[in-house]
Amino acid sequence: MTGLGAKHHGRTAFYGRLMLFALRMSAGTRDTTGTTLRGVRRSLRHRNLCARVVWGVSAAFLFSPATAQPAEVATPRPVTADWPAVVRDVVALSPKLAQRREEMPRRRSRIAKRLGSAVHKEGMAPLARLNALVADRFPGLAGVPVPVLVPFETRSFLNSASHGRGRQRKGRGEAEFLFGAGGTLDIVRGKTGYDALVTFTPSALEKLGLTSKQNRLLHIGGSALTYGGTAVGESVAELEDLFPGLRRTRHEDEVTYSLVKYGVPYFASVSCSDRPFHPNRLNCAEAERLLRSAVRNLSLVGGGPLPVRAPRASAAPAARPTRVSDTFTYHSPGKLMAGTDVGGHEGVGDHTVYGDILFPIRVAPSFAQPQVFMHWGNCLSDPGTTDSEIPLPRQPGDTHDRYRCKQNTKELLHWEGHPENYSYPWRDNFCEARDRPTPECPGALGHQGQDVRASSCPPDPGDADRCQADVYEVVAVADGNAFRDGNKIRLIVDPGRLYYVYLHMNSNTLDAAGMRDQQNNPVHKGQVIGKVGNFDGVRGGTSTHVHFEIHPGSAAARFNPYMTLIRAYERLIGEQGTELAD
Repeated sequence: MTGLGAKHHGRTAFYGRLMLFALRMSAGTRDTTGTTLRGVRRSLRHRNLCARVVWGVSAAFLFSPATAQPAEVATPRPVTADWPAVVRDVVALSPKLAQRREEMPRRRSRIAKRLGSAVHKEGMAPLARLNALVADRFPGLAGVPVPVLVPFETRSFLNSASHGRGRQRKGRGEAEFLFGAGGTLDIVRGKTGYDALVTFTPSALEKLGLTSKQNRLLHIGGSALTYGGTAVGESVAELEDLFPGLRRTRHEDEVTYSLVKYGVPYFASVSCSDRPFHPNRLNCAEAERLLRSAVRNLSLVGGGPLPVRAPRASAAPAARPTRVSDTFTYHSPGKLMAGTDVGGHEGVGDHTVYGDILFPIRVAPSFAQPQVFMHWGNCLSDPGTTDSEIPLPRQPGDTHDRYRCKQNTKELLHWEGHPENYSYPWRDNFCEARDRPTPECPGALGHQGQDVRASSCPPDPGDADRCQADVYEVVAVADGNAFRDGNKIRLIVDPGRLYYVYLHMNSNTLDAAGMRDQQNNPVHKGQVIGKVGNFDGVRGGTSTHVHFEIHPGSAAARFNPYMTLIRAYERLIGEQGTELAD
């Protein structure tokens, strides 16, 4: 017996022994011969009090629902970077950085402050000099605890700086040395890693053989923390010479490359879509060409061998409310709706909580329900088609067309506002049937996130079968930096190096909330960042909902957000939910 089952069995035995002890205490089996009457009474009162306490604790455990497994908090561990290898590569970029020279006391003091005096004793002087040379353009990199890799022509920049022209070039823009020669590079520093946002202009993309009328965003991240797990995705033979073991993964609307360098995990991702109603996005083959070119041109620009502290397990989400809700119920994690699975597999029964977050929709109630396999959903058909729907005859009194999914046994209506869409219990849909490789799911394919509907379905003025979008506010679940790319928000929370991703909000509501496109937007917990949308208003795109994901900063994995959302929702409503015995 392993895992949660073993833990439950062990606790059961322990509390059984406690109950036996309580029985003996309450029966007064201890010999009191020779004691005074007052001592006997005091002893009996003490034994009865102990018995009542032990009975209460034991009964609370033994008679609680077996399905209500305790949530566990995810705790990452620090990685160990190979800093000597980093220094060797720094010297390869510019041998002059290894030359011993007497630095001015003020300059030496500044470098020591950036990296710590012990760094020089450990042979890190070339790295310290690199950080000092790039500080005007990329300030504070010495405070990033991992080697910073970006598609920047560091060698050319250092040659320019060594001839005294580095400071003169300040203000002319990163595009001068940016791979692709056109765009901007923003490095967001963190205490547990970094994020780099590279925005390529249409002219820069054209030089790479890509046609686009809009800027395109490349997101690169490096993490000093890892949540474990094995490498996921397909190998990329073309890049094996540079990064052995590099992996490619395809997610909801992006392609991601994951790699390890200097013992540190990195990723690079570009948004893409092969759907016909996304003519303004790169198709995924083009996104891969951009990724391959950018990854081939990754170069060191700084970083420092600083200690990293992983968040403590005690830094867990706040305690659950004590009051039990009369209405909020939820199916267990991994319990998919019948007929929505992949190859007959259930989902991931993950009770892990990933961070102390707010619920992403500002007001309650909200309803975590499938939006593809429920009323108005189109199952797995292409948007606007009915190839996965079997028409059913109308019944007396019907005001909407009926259909039955090929994957589903339910009789469904083309009515998004059906009460079943806006009701408890909640349902996990992380591993629902999709064509996206999801190795975290038993069927190896999945949805990769959780769909959440808002409080109600105001009828769309243009289509009574639809819900009106852009009514309910969406908030930042934590303090952090929100990176916007079109109608997607990726919120990085640095202490735990976790990304919280929101999909399907409409661009106009993101604009109204001040979320600048293809840029970093610092946000605070609870700040409104948009409204519940329906795939940017695309006809036939999705129902009105928020698609929510959780990613570790150390890999291309996806964590099941279901239990994290349950705990956040309980805090929003101030009541505990009840996990159902499925």
